[in-house]
Amino acid sequence: QTRQQMGGDMEGDPEIQHLLNVHFRTIPGTRLHSTLQDVDNCGMLHFVYNKHCILVFVSHDVSEGEWVAQVPIFPPYQDIDSFSEKDIMRMLQIGLTGKDLRDWLTVKDGHSISGEADSIQIKSIRPWCMSSQVASNYVAGPNGRVFLAGDAAHVFPPAGGFGMNTGLQDAHN
Repeated sequence: QTRQQMGGDMEGDPEIQHLLNVHFRTIPGTRLHSTLQDVDNCGMLHFVYNKHCILVFVSHDVSEGEWVAQVPIFPPYQDIDSFSEKDIMRMLQIGLTGKDLRDWLTVKDGHSISGEADSIQIKSIRPWCMSSQVASNYVAGPNGRVFLAGDAAHVFPPAGGFGMNTGLQDAHN
């Protein structure tokens, strides 16, 4: 809003990729949660590309089961309504286990482990658009007395701490 109020323009791509941000958690005490927790040196980003799903998992806190999945969508062919919660749940299950959870949780005698199908809880599903832009001029305002920094000066994809670090560097410079 600051940049818009001061009349600043942006350069760059305002729409690199449209995505669904799926915040979910694995339920402590379930086999899925325990399996993910046992992974040594679990990385932060996990890219999954297969015939069932394309998504990126961001592990915020594996021990507590806090995750985010980024699911690409392709307007005008898709939007948030193109995916039901059931579709998204299946993508999460396949992305995390390589299988539909009902298959992954089946024991040798063909019976499912009780209650394990509910080992993922979706907390929210929200669309967003990844951008990559920078202000055409860091000096703005009617008298040139406003200096843009941080999100007012540039927009980055939200990974790696670039926004915060660059905002601090803006102020330092």
